[in-house]
Amino acid sequence: MKQLSKKQKIIYAVIIAIILIGIIIYCTIGFNLGLMFSNNKRIDIYIGKDFSISDIKQIADETLDGKKIIQTAELLDDYASVTVKDASEEQIENFKTKIIEKYNISENSQLVNTIDVPSVKIIDVMKYYIFPVLLATIISAVYLAVRFRKQNIFRVFLKTIFMPIIIDALYFSIIAIFRIPFNEFVMPIALFIYIITLIVCAYKFKKDEK
Repeated sequence: MKQLSKKQKIIYAVIIAIILIGIIIYCTIGFNLGLMFSNNKRIDIYIGKDFSISDIKQIADETLDGKKIIQTAELLDDYASVTVKDASEEQIENFKTKIIEKYNISENSQLVNTIDVPSVKIIDVMKYYIFPVLLATIISAVYLAVRFRKQNIFRVFLKTIFMPIIIDALYFSIIAIFRIPFNEFVMPIALFIYIITLIVCAYKFKKDEK
């Protein structure tokens, strides 16, 4: 068996330490959830006519505090929603008043609905990725193990299984440790990293075969 160099041992020790710290942080305080994944308040507004997203954002910035996410309905061009961490009744009323003034609409024709949205469970976000990733990993591991069986079929199989898991565990640990917001981009990036790691493994096996 090939002996690890001192540099490799240090790198592996650092990776293990980061993953362990990340696990501890996740188990104690969890991830720093982004706006759409944490407890938030969504203000749904029906304007009844075409509107500009930039105008809605400007009014939201003037009346509501903190970060905001403006969304529109795919099938309705006269409906929008503003998501914020929190908003008082006075702020919501000011937002509503400015919308009325901006688009010159009667108060009765405008519908504003405020919804308190609970935080999501991280497992609910991840579960849609688990089966496809697991299936793709097993298929890749079996294929690479057979393809590069001369390099020790079990070693190739196990490395293909565990390397992507370790790299993604490192990725999630860094997110937890540095309190990077867990938002809608985290899982697609994790999937991209997973695929790249599989490709790198395959390239490394092919290179070692020469």
